[in-house]
Amino acid sequence: MSLTRKSVLAIARVLFLVAPWVFIAYLFRDVDAVTNAFEEASPAPMAGGLALTLVGLVSAALLWTRLVGHLSRDAAVPDTPHLLRAFARSWLARYLPGKIWSYGARVVHTDATVTPRRIVATSLVDEFALIIGTAITLGLGLWVWSAVGPAAGVPLLIAGAALVVVAMSRLDRLVALALRFLAHAIPERWRRAAEEMQRAADEPGLGLKASALFTGGYLATNFILGLAFVLIVLSVSDIDAADVPLLAGGYSLAAVVGILAFVAPAGLGVREGVLVGFLAPVVPPPVAASLAILVRVVTVAADVTFLALVEAFGMVGPRAAKKPAAGSTHSSEPGVGAPADQSGR
Repeated sequence: MSLTRKSVLAIARVLFLVAPWVFIAYLFRDVDAVTNAFEEASPAPMAGGLALTLVGLVSAALLWTRLVGHLSRDAAVPDTPHLLRAFARSWLARYLPGKIWSYGARVVHTDATVTPRRIVATSLVDEFALIIGTAITLGLGLWVWSAVGPAAGVPLLIAGAALVVVAMSRLDRLVALALRFLAHAIPERWRRAAEEMQRAADEPGLGLKASALFTGGYLATNFILGLAFVLIVLSVSDIDAADVPLLAGGYSLAAVVGILAFVAPAGLGVREGVLVGFLAPVVPPPVAASLAILVRVVTVAADVTFLALVEAFGMVGPRAAKKPAAGSTHSSEPGVGAPADQSGR
């Protein structure tokens, strides 16, 4: 790559990261509106938003453990607490530029002696596709619902979910076909990757039933996170019931943009810029900008709390398992702890 091209890409990356924050800073020009909105903020909906965000994280973690378990049907059954710790410890790595760091950290923290690397890699590909597919389906469906009505939004949701189910049931084969196509024109590493994916494609995939169950699970998780966003908005400003589909769907679409913005740490700035666009019709622009930042603060707080809870339960669990039951005494010495012989012998 030439020096000029590298410079252009570096400048484009900086502009991509800075532009959303410049836009948000511009919206903050009316400081009084922001101050008035937060002076009347209600802590109860905000606490509810934090709690629902935690529920969404736990749901996503459990879904991944079930996904690994489903793919491990021909291998040893993975330990769920260990997988939860791997998920939690890797989750904060998404704040490095590019979500790929989070996936890499999850591979590192997953015990390869129990769960083969190919199963972990396949589960991450499936998880990524499920998250993106269900978030786009939910976001577009709810957005159309808010714009046109449920008569158009509900069929779109159903059709999108069905498409995700069918695509997931054939995902391994689709990836293998794409890599084999790329192998004709791209270097040898793509050919090796295509051959590896072909071997994975020859193994049983998710299947329609499992794809439907996981699609439903990730749809529910995205909807929970969207409701958490609605509660955070409600803590600062009154909203109409008709605005709920717009806000929940907008949050899902903003999450997709944040995930796909690989150069931004956890979509930082990019997701906020999209959220402001969906919030603008509901609240004044300065309040929308402050809410986008508040949602990020709540998200970070939920991420750290989630990791702390998983680590705390991980330390308490083994200790509780090793602790002897109350009132029970065991000894290797004969006669110790045994009832006295009433026969006199």
